[in-house]
Amino acid sequence: MPRTLPAQVRDWAENWYRDVLILVARVLVSVVMLAHVWQTFVQTGFASTTVVFANFGIPIAIAATAFTLVVELTGSLLLLFGVMVRWAAAGFVFVMSGAVWFVHAKNGIFVKDGGWELVGMIIAVVLGIAAFGPGRLSLSHVAAGWRARAEARRAERRSVVVTVHDTGRPAAPAMAGATVSATTAPAADADATTEARGFPMLSETFVPMGRPAPRPAADPAAAQHDAPRSAAGSDDREPARYVPAWTEPEPHLFSSR
Repeated sequence: MPRTLPAQVRDWAENWYRDVLILVARVLVSVVMLAHVWQTFVQTGFASTTVVFANFGIPIAIAATAFTLVVELTGSLLLLFGVMVRWAAAGFVFVMSGAVWFVHAKNGIFVKDGGWELVGMIIAVVLGIAAFGPGRLSLSHVAAGWRARAEARRAERRSVVVTVHDTGRPAAPAMAGATVSATTAPAADADATTEARGFPMLSETFVPMGRPAPRPAADPAAAQHDAPRSAAGSDDREPARYVPAWTEPEPHLFSSR
């Protein structure tokens, strides 16, 4: 049975030649420029190169020589590893343009006559690398993959979904050491009396200051008069709740029945 390859593997299989060609271009330019740096430092020497720059009419020859060597060395390494290739290309274009302007332009195109043939090809290659990027065979691509995976992990940690089941009953705040007991009532009864022992503010009979007055004595005649009505089911209203009256406050601040 044929198996479908992952999208990333298919993309690598289809476009592998593009990354290989970019890698070859980067390596070739890096080798040429590193060889030029080696020639300047070891064979010619920094002082002799400065004299040559001064003879070509380049202003501030010693600073120009140092700047050229730094750009060629760092730019070659950046191109070789595929890191910050656009900055490396910009440095090469600046240095090579100065070489064309001060040295090679007056000698024509061909390199055998001292022309700008080689310098122009270096400019063309680094501009192409800057336009297409370093490719996937580079440290920049590896670092981009690390950053993408790290961002995906941070996004997963931020996207926490909390599911809340609403039972239709107000929730009391939790309190350490508090024991909450509720009277047995049907599930549909939303007015169940709640007694919160250890947390008197949740009790229905809570009085902020003072204590409730005693309940009034029940009237036997009224109880006998209401009994037939309740038995017959003609009046299903909930009995009136006792509302405590205020008395003189006690020394303590909170009290409960």
